Amino acid sequence: MTEALIRIVVIAIGYCLALLSGLTTLVFAAPQTSLFTLPNFSTTLDLLERAFTIAGLILDAPVVTVAALGLVAVVIAEIGRVRSWTYHVLAWGAAGGAAAGASRWLWHSHAQASFGREVVIAFIASGFVAGFIYWLVAGRSV
Repeated sequence: MTEALIRIVVIAIGYCLALLSGLTTLVFAAPQTSLFTLPNFSTTLDLLERAFTIAGLILDAPVVTVAALGLVAVVIAEIGRVRSWTYHVLAWGAAGGAAAGASRWLWHSHAQASFGREVVIAFIASGFVAGFIYWLVAGRSV
């Protein structure tokens, strides 16, 4: 019973850190993409300040999509006792790709719909990072 409770806590911590690392990767990739189209990003600190201020508005659909699909990947891995880093990286990368697709579909009539391939790549890369972080924290332990 105690081991199961400890495992649940480790999974929750790994999941939260995976989401945070994926979002951070996406924020740092933003200047090279058309994801954040705000003017005057002069420094990385300025970018972080503005990005986290508007993250709730711009990244709602992608974060919810990645969080849900990431949770599905975690549940499948835990039930199947999958401990491979490649599974976690590819599953979370697929979640990032799905988030980019969902965002493109949801923002179709909005100004943000003009994002291109580099934004999709940024979402997939952030999913890869999130999957790797999850594997480091909770995925490789039994």
